[in-house]
Amino acid sequence: MERFECHGLLCITPHEDVADVTIAHQQSHKPYVSIALPDQWRTFIEENHRMGPAKVCIRREALRIQ
Repeated sequence: MERFECHGLLCITPHEDVADVTIAHQQSHKPYVSIALPDQWRTFIEENHRMGPAKVCIRREALRIQ
């Protein structure tokens, strides 16, 4: 995520049994980009989670997973 001076503020003021929380921004952040894992990679990880890095690379190339 791109970072910039948004002049954000997080203030937590504790009281006896509760806390007041204040969050503010003077400038909105850009929307988040989806980082969802594609189904083909989820399947690949589930099926090959015990392989070492070298074997994973060889297998990935053989399956042509991008």
